[in-house]
Amino acid sequence: MNNKAHYLSHSHRRQQGVVLIVGLILMLLLTLIGMSAMRGSNMQELMTSNVKDRNTAFQAAEASLRYAENLIDTSTSNCGSYSGANGCYVDQNTIAPVMSWSSTQWANNSVAANVNLSVSQNPRYVIEKITSASVVTTSTGGSVEFGAQSSASNTSTTYRITSLGYGATSNSQVVLQSTFRSLAPP
Repeated sequence: MNNKAHYLSHSHRRQQGVVLIVGLILMLLLTLIGMSAMRGSNMQELMTSNVKDRNTAFQAAEASLRYAENLIDTSTSNCGSYSGANGCYVDQNTIAPVMSWSSTQWANNSVAANVNLSVSQNPRYVIEKITSASVVTTSTGGSVEFGAQSSASNTSTTYRITSLGYGATSNSQVVLQSTFRSLAPP
């Protein structure tokens, strides 16, 4: 029995707490890995939210473009002489391009589209009358060549529509622009 007591006391003296230190280091590493994973998932959630908000703004801008195109196509755009009233202009690129407008200029010079969306603000649009262009029927796809001469009597008016869409917050904004050709009389 004396031998057993001697062995226990001898092995007890050898233990210096190395297992405790190794265990604490492993716990610290596991904690750091867990915190890093949480931080990464929070960042991914924020990115997903931003992408969703931008997509909503894009869809609002697209709906505004289609709304303005429909107004032009049905001749109910109330543009008159394209003097700037009701968001209708004659080619603004020579004066102040719509794409470079500030928020105040958009608020004062554009028209809110009458679309039903869940966004922070209704999307806005501007219609610019570009020119009367001949439809060149020899082109592939029936595209319009500005200033092209054609023997065909089929003329159309070309419009540039610029739309500003907002997402769930007003910080998310998308500007889209399309060129639209109407066969209806201007």
